[in-house]
Amino acid sequence: MIEIVATFARWSQLIANLILFGSCIFIAIVGQQKAVFESSWVIRLERVFPWLGGVILMGLLVILATTTGEATGIAANTWRPDAWLEIVQQTRAGQMWAARAVSALALLAIILYIRQAKRMRWHYILCAIVASLPLVMGSLVSHSAADEMSVVSMLPYTLHILFAGIWFGALPAFLLIIFGKKDSDKPMNVVSIDSLKKFSSLALPVMSIIIVTGLIVADRMIEEDYHALVASSYGWLLNIKLTLLAIILIIAYQARSRWLPLLTQANNGEEAQSGGQQMRRWVSVEFILALILVLFATIVANTIPAKHAKIG
Repeated sequence: MIEIVATFARWSQLIANLILFGSCIFIAIVGQQKAVFESSWVIRLERVFPWLGGVILMGLLVILATTTGEATGIAANTWRPDAWLEIVQQTRAGQMWAARAVSALALLAIILYIRQAKRMRWHYILCAIVASLPLVMGSLVSHSAADEMSVVSMLPYTLHILFAGIWFGALPAFLLIIFGKKDSDKPMNVVSIDSLKKFSSLALPVMSIIIVTGLIVADRMIEEDYHALVASSYGWLLNIKLTLLAIILIIAYQARSRWLPLLTQANNGEEAQSGGQQMRRWVSVEFILALILVLFATIVANTIPAKHAKIG
């Protein structure tokens, strides 16, 4: 039961962190046009930011509590703050948790400031930088990262999670733009079209880096034990993750090559309406699959790597 709660806490705080990071990156990129900051999708997205910051902090607290119970082997320690404090003071994982918690508090403070201040592009750049800190530090405490701690060895893990955040975190903004189009018979405004096109052009190189770094990480966790892909829990979880990613890539390709060009056509209302319907349907599916993908990625990151698993 503790492991289920811990997995849900890791997944929910990671989702919230990725959305904050990716959304701020996306707004900063499209924010070269100041008109973007007055768009309805930016205003609606910002309203969720404080809640996401709260989810990160609550998730980290649950992670600390469940980690304490698992590490000590005493279930009652899950509910004892003094036991939590010992873990924080005496273990590397606890000290890393403290650093993540401090950065999450700083992130929440910046979010609250942004909500009150006049929107400026540098606000979102600062928010993205601070939002990246819990992600980077979180990548250092997984089973996958436990073998080596050098900068060179950790770089693929860090790049993988950050670029995953750039892609996944921007999806809610993308959905708000395409669902925010009230009149299906009229073309989208220029600002929204430019924002969608920038996301589309960003997605391909970002996904390429995610795939390359993911393959590097997976290869390190398997080494020469390729039979473990079908003979270990780690291997099967990784197979499911890769299958989900392949489906997402197919949807993303269709969205970029077929539906987005139709949606942004100003001279053909019927085709634009058709493209909008397809885009809303399939990008929603992509987002749901991405949520499931992050869940499996969370489980994989905290599963004993295939090269260390006992097979047979």
